[in-house]
Formats: sequence, C-alpha cells, structure tokens
Amino acid sequence: MAARSGSTSGQRRVASLQRLALCVTVVAVLAGGRLVGLPSSGEDRADASVSATGDTRSTRSRVASDRRDRASQRADSEAGTRPDAPTARSDEPAAPTGSTHLSPDDSPDGAGDADGGRAVLALTARSLVDPATVAAIDESGELDGAPYRVVVPKAWNGTLVVFAHGFRAAAPDLVTPEDRSVMLGPARADVDALLAAGYGLAGTAYRSNGWAIEDATGDVAALALHAFDRIGGRPPRVVVWGESMGGLVTVAAIEARPDVFDGAIALCGIVGGSLEWWDTNGLALAEAYAAAFGWPARWGTPEHPAADLSWADDVAPLVSRQLGDPANQERFEFIRLAIGADPSDFYTGGLWLTMSLATEARVELTRRAGGQPLSAPDDGWMLDLEARRELTASGLDVDTLLGAMNRRAALVETDGAARAYLAAHAEPSGELTRPVLSIHTAADTIVPLDNQERYRQRVVAAGSAGLLAQAVVPTTGHCTFTPETLTGALSTMTDWLETGAVPSPAELLGVTTLAGR
Repeated sequence: MAARSGSTSGQRRVASLQRLALCVTVVAVLAGGRLVGLPSSGEDRADASVSATGDTRSTRSRVASDRRDRASQRADSEAGTRPDAPTARSDEPAAPTGSTHLSPDDSPDGAGDADGGRAVLALTARSLVDPATVAAIDESGELDGAPYRVVVPKAWNGTLVVFAHGFRAAAPDLVTPEDRSVMLGPARADVDALLAAGYGLAGTAYRSNGWAIEDATGDVAALALHAFDRIGGRPPRVVVWGESMGGLVTVAAIEARPDVFDGAIALCGIVGGSLEWWDTNGLALAEAYAAAFGWPARWGTPEHPAADLSWADDVAPLVSRQLGDPANQERFEFIRLAIGADPSDFYTGGLWLTMSLATEARVELTRRAGGQPLSAPDDGWMLDLEARRELTASGLDVDTLLGAMNRRAALVETDGAARAYLAAHAEPSGELTRPVLSIHTAADTIVPLDNQERYRQRVVAAGSAGLLAQAVVPTTGHCTFTPETLTGALSTMTDWLETGAVPSPAELLGVTTLAGR
C-alpha cells in the first residue's frame, strides 16, 4: 500500500490540523456532495466565530433554536400545498405501528439543497409512546445469546440511544474467557450524565466476539425492538451510535433497519468499509513486519497466521523487545510508512492494536469469513518518494524491504467467497434514508481519517448527500473523545431529528470545540 506521507510531513499535517482546530475551522459538513468549511453568510459566520476555549453551548442552543424556527416557518409556508402528512414510500421497508418515519422524499427539497447544505426532513409521528407515561426501567438479560441492558430514567426525554461497541477479541479456544460485558455508551462517555439528561440507554455485547458485523447489526436492531416492548411503544426518537468497529455496525444498522432507527452517530468508525481497512491493517502490516524483522515459524506465515496464535503469549513479548531496542527504530518507521499510519499515535498504542489485528484477530476473521479474505494490491506495495528519501537517509535499504514484501504478494491466495462475505456484511453502501452524523479525531492510526472521505464518496454516489454530516475533533488517538463531545453529538442528532435540518458548521462547532478544551 502506498504510504500517505513521511514522518516529517505527517507531523506537519497533524500540527496543521491542530492549529486549524484552535481557530475553530476543523469542521466539515457534507453539503450537496462536497465538504465545506465555515459558512459564508454574515449571520451564520457570526454564530460560528466562537473561540475554541470559549463556551459554545449557548451558541449551539441559539443556533438550534433558530433552526427550529426556520423549519417551523418553512413547514407552515408549504402547508397549503401539502394537505396530507407524508407517508412511507412504497419501496421502503414498512415502518411498524407507532414509528417515527423519516424519509428524504418527504422533504420539500428532496435530499437537500446543493448550495445550502441543508435537508429539511419531515418528521411524522404515528402513535408514539408518551415519555411521561413510561416508568423507569433497568433491565438486563440475553437475546439470542447476546447479553444486553436497557435503562430508561424516570424523567425520560423520549430518546432511546442504542450503543454498538467496538472490536473485542474472540477467544482462540474454549478455555480462555472472553469479554462479554455490556456497555451503555462509548468508553469515554459519562453514562450517568446522559441518564441524568433524560436519555434512555441500551447496549448489547453481541452474539459473538471478533469481526461480528453481521451478528452485531442484527443484535442492535433486536435490542431496540425489545426495548420498544418494554417501554410500551415506539419512542419519539431512536438513535444508534457506536465507536470504532461499532461505528461500522452503526452505519450498517441505519442502512439495513431504517424502520427501527431514526438516526445514527458513527464515532471514529471504520465507515470506509472492511476490505481496504483489513487489507492494510491485516495483510500489509504483516508483510511489512515480516520484511523488517522476519516472521517467526511459531506464528505461521504472514499470509496465514497459525490457528492457535496468541497475541498476548506469542506476539506481544517479541514486539515489545524489538520496540525497546533503539537500533530497530528505522525498521518500525518502515512499517509505519508501509501502512500509511500517522506518527502522532503509532508509537503510543497504534502499533500494538494493529499488530494484534495482523496476527490473532486475522485468525478469527478468516474463520468467520470461511476463508482468507484479504488481498494484495495488483501493482504491489509502494512508498512515496519523500518516505523513500527519509528512510534511505537513515541507512535503511528500502528497495530490499519493499522487494521482500512484494515477492510474498504472490503467495497471497484470496478466497473469493470469503472476500464476498466481507463485502456483503461489512461494506457500507452509502444509501441512506435516515440522518447520519459521523465524527472522527484529527489523527488516528487504527482508523485513519480518510475513512470519512471514502464514506462521503459512497454517500454522494448513492444520492444521499443531504443525510450526512461529518465533523473532525482536534485530538489525536483512536476514539479519544471527551464526554462533552459525546453529549454534544447526541444533542446535535436530537435537534436534527426534531427540526429536520442538517446541522450547520456553526452547530457542529458545539461538538468539536468542546473536545479541544
């Protein structure tokens, strides 16, 4: 895989992103098929010009209020031409009784104005449960082998939020215990504060660990439907959100079950899809490591890791010793550049996570897919000119290392059916009928920021541009959001569902700048 940058240029890129964030410009909204920065109109620009260290909550509240007023005025002005409430399209899955139906075809402007970046989505409530009539709930159990928990506070605000957790390793044997705990929100979320704010929360551990996208997509929907039964009807708003692999589950769920979920929030998600992500973090990383250090026989081969390979027992001790030797610095830099990883967090956690993916986690992936699904690039793995110069200047023989990687490419046997399995269950189509808010950190080795661009391209190609908003948080690392950012994301999605207007850059500042405090 061609490297995205050399170490020096990568550091410059991260520093540039952080400076932009402090100027409150690291905000992106998908509008009419393009990423746009701050608004150009004087009124909105004034709302957006908030210091990153200042209090943005009052700004968000004021802008959200303006949006609701504008949406209400717009609906009133068109009432004469739209005598009947909009209903579901005939080609959509039928919404169950008591659902909130949200369809882009119900908007006066369809999917959104190309020049304004807004989509007004009509929200039609049909027999929704009254939050004031719902008693507090705290229930744990198991649904088809998936542990779950549902908590609805006494002063419920009418929003049910279903959480999709990230990747968890599957035990390599029947003896090793697995993590089957239930999370009600992202790792850094303040769950107590969310409950105090009135949100109903639900979480599932899925039926299985590992690359369980297919299982997880069904499990979050099943949990939501179970919660409907416990609540006594459909909530006014149902949001699915998830982080990392759970971000991919989130966009898969909103595509597959728009009859269940009204909106989705993908956090640091692998929204660009599984295929390229695994080709890089699984296969390319394994081949780069093998070229730089060799591949121990105990590990199997870079193309087919041993079935009983253990990250903790076999891989981590050796990598730790190698990383602790200063003489190996340039070899690890070659690995980083070979997979295009950002330098800001590669050596502070990113390397460990990606090596676990390239070894033990790949065994589970292969077993689940029914074969080896990963593929080498047709034109071989490459480094850009700047990266080659930097490594050569350090005394590393780049041609020898790349040659070793690419000679092994011929040994990669891709199982077509296994790759088709990933394409069917872990590749977003971009076809949206419900709003999606996708948020990322500025630098992330595990799930690079370019996932956002690939997802945006799919959404645009599918004609769903008006249903996607994207934002970048000025922090480094994987899923390093603050509790305030996560709460702001939920508030932004709630406003979107209530008013039907895509969040503006000014409103997304309320999500992003809180993380920069």
